[in-house]
Amino acid sequence: MKRSGKHPARFLVIIPIMVILDIVILSVAAYHDSHIPHDPQNPLRSLPWLSLAAIGYLVPANAAGALTAVILSVIAAVTEKKENQKEKIMKTINIAIDGPGGAGKSSISKAIASELGFIHVDTGAMYRAIALFAVRNHCTAPEQIRERLDEIDVELKFIGGAQRVMLCGEDVTDYIRSPEVTMTASKVSAVPEVRAHLFDLQKKIAAENNIIMDGRDIGSVVLPHADLKIFLTASAEERASRRYLEMREKPDCPSYEDILEDIRKRDYADMHREVAPLVQAEDAVLVDSTNMGFNEVVEHITGLIRTKTDLR
Repeated sequence: MKRSGKHPARFLVIIPIMVILDIVILSVAAYHDSHIPHDPQNPLRSLPWLSLAAIGYLVPANAAGALTAVILSVIAAVTEKKENQKEKIMKTINIAIDGPGGAGKSSISKAIASELGFIHVDTGAMYRAIALFAVRNHCTAPEQIRERLDEIDVELKFIGGAQRVMLCGEDVTDYIRSPEVTMTASKVSAVPEVRAHLFDLQKKIAAENNIIMDGRDIGSVVLPHADLKIFLTASAEERASRRYLEMREKPDCPSYEDILEDIRKRDYADMHREVAPLVQAEDAVLVDSTNMGFNEVVEHITGLIRTKTDLR
């Protein structure tokens, strides 16, 4: 049947309505990843396809093609926007904070994570857990640790946003900060097999959560593609002073001089170990907190993160 080039005036009203309905219904379907099949039992579900057919019949071929192109371009734009939103939602934000012992990485990272609603991952606590196992079982030599590594099960649990460290099912969060464990942790972290043992767990947590992860080699090894890398440091004297103030109320608190000596020894060991030594990543932002207060450091790094990731 040959189509007529002339149509009643009412079609001039019907056609725009059909176009609008097509765009709305099909765009909503595309946005929600739905499919609207032709359904003789449900006129509403068949409406967009019937109206498309009607447009093709009622208007000249060149105009029908133009209208169809408009409809399809709108649907494509809506679908692309939806996919971009999905990708944005699925992508996690990873912030790496490295630095020497006593620089305040853990407490500062915890405060920043709380401010941003992220999870704080203290990787140093994981090495401390293995160090605690070594101290308890008198196996602190590298070869002894390697032999018993299969017995060591370290797990992180996050309760109310706070990290708890589990060692073979026991919550050891409150037992991993002693001077003996601290020094052993430096030895433990230099054992390649130990780092490999914990590496997969660290990567898995980062892939599944928005995190602030702190340690010695996060930006250089664990999360080389982190959204932002911070190297947080302070002078050895300032770090020793802070550590002494934290521990002075404890009955077994070491002297300031002993703490300073331990910090210098650990700095040397961390920077000169063969596997993943302490180093500032090339693209890391240096933050020297020697003359900064705690809140000042937190605000400064939080500002860097918000700027880098467009967080509000």
